[in-house]
Amino acid sequence: MKKTVLVIIDSLGVKQFNEENTPFLYSLSYYKPMNTCLGFSISILPSLYTGVYPNKHGYFTKIIKEKKNKKSIRALLLNWLPDTISRPINYVISYGIKSRVLPSISLKYEHNFKMLDFNFKVAHKEINNCPTIFNSLTNNFQYVIDTNDFKISDSKKEIDVYYTIEIDRIMHLNLKNKKVMKKYLRKVDNKVKQIYNFYNEKYKENLEFLVVSDHGQADIQNRINVLKRIKRIKNIKEGKDYLMFSDSTMARFWTKSDKVKQIIIDVLSKVKQGNIISKEEQKKLHINFKNNRYGDIIFLMNEHNEIYPSHFHMYLKSNVHGLHGYHTDCESMKGIFVYKGSKKIKKKQINVVDIAPSLLKLNKKSIPKNTDGQSLW
Repeated sequence: MKKTVLVIIDSLGVKQFNEENTPFLYSLSYYKPMNTCLGFSISILPSLYTGVYPNKHGYFTKIIKEKKNKKSIRALLLNWLPDTISRPINYVISYGIKSRVLPSISLKYEHNFKMLDFNFKVAHKEINNCPTIFNSLTNNFQYVIDTNDFKISDSKKEIDVYYTIEIDRIMHLNLKNKKVMKKYLRKVDNKVKQIYNFYNEKYKENLEFLVVSDHGQADIQNRINVLKRIKRIKNIKEGKDYLMFSDSTMARFWTKSDKVKQIIIDVLSKVKQGNIISKEEQKKLHINFKNNRYGDIIFLMNEHNEIYPSHFHMYLKSNVHGLHGYHTDCESMKGIFVYKGSKKIKKKQINVVDIAPSLLKLNKKSIPKNTDGQSLW
């Protein structure tokens, strides 16, 4: 019986992948950097599972603008307070409660936003009419996800998938600390070794073993208060003329008129640590969506620069060492592809959208016609 094992390591980028940090992974027979998608895991994982880019599967960032909802009870109770007071209170109230949006968003405007979620329950189904690898495999797979540790077990099915997110959190807080990073990277590397040895002992030459990561991280060297520059603009008002949301490495804006849009563009153009993503560049990055749910203006920071404060890091300025979500051309954003198996890799350049068709071909399943990626063999 043929067996395919896929291990997904969140945030293990090419800059952390080396003989010292990941000796076992480094020793496996085939390795290449993997091009990913602009955005975060919420845009990259759907591309990995479907073989199509964000403009087809529809996921880009966690927060989107949607039609106005009713204000929450919290907003009605706290709305009269200044943001500097209401936001901390909202954090405390929201702690441990699954919120529709992030509590860092001002209570005055939170009803304009919605927080998307992408998890295995979503991946198991078609994503915006894009079939996933799990659709094709029906119930002939096992999916194991954990923040800290795996329980290794053979499902006796065609493919077993293991997904770990522990390294992502460690890198955000410790990327500049080589000693800490080495400790946790070795821990993950050792776990991958255990998984490989477990299956290799059973399947030997019948084992197809793949390890991928969704993105890397870049160390933070500069922090720029982009949102403050926008709020200083006279004659336009947040909530009335525009809405904005910052994802740490990008800021997105929704405007009520072309005039307001141009005013904001003029201010952002003076921020040398980033660039507005043009319509042409959005097309190249596959984030040219048919609607403006992700913004009328997308301002992307240059590598090593963070928007602070942002709606993700309002109160963690001194804690954040690393971030992702920069332009896909940045070396630090590239993921990894490691393979040990019977096939010969034909492609010189590997993209995240190539993983799904490659897995389908390994398991002799048909590849959907709208797939953006190509099989590696």
